[in-house]
Amino acid sequence: DLMWSDPDPDPERCTFRPSKRGCGHLFGRIAVKAFNRKNNFTNIVRSHQLCMDGYQDFFQGTLTTIWSAPNYCYRCGNMAAILQIADDGEREYNIFEPCPPEERKALDLETNRVVPQYFL
Repeated sequence: DLMWSDPDPDPERCTFRPSKRGCGHLFGRIAVKAFNRKNNFTNIVRSHQLCMDGYQDFFQGTLTTIWSAPNYCYRCGNMAAILQIADDGEREYNIFEPCPPEERKALDLETNRVVPQYFL
């Protein structure tokens, strides 16, 4: 259940416990190590969890969370990231800042009401 579950950075909690969000679980380093070993992985790359720096590594780099929406909901002030993985496994994080408010273009629904062909 990686979609709705989140890593638990608490070193004392190593396996699973219920999430305070009401769905999914928190999972620890032992659960990640067992999953990676069973599936012959070295790293899990996931999303669906806000990271203020655009990404966050857990458990000595065996789990990585990527967040690609800068300034989420126009109020979180977070960075965004894209992870590039080379053929040799080398990882590079491309970090993006939010667009400054004065450069944002609002969607004008009054003048932009084009109906795509697939709805006709």
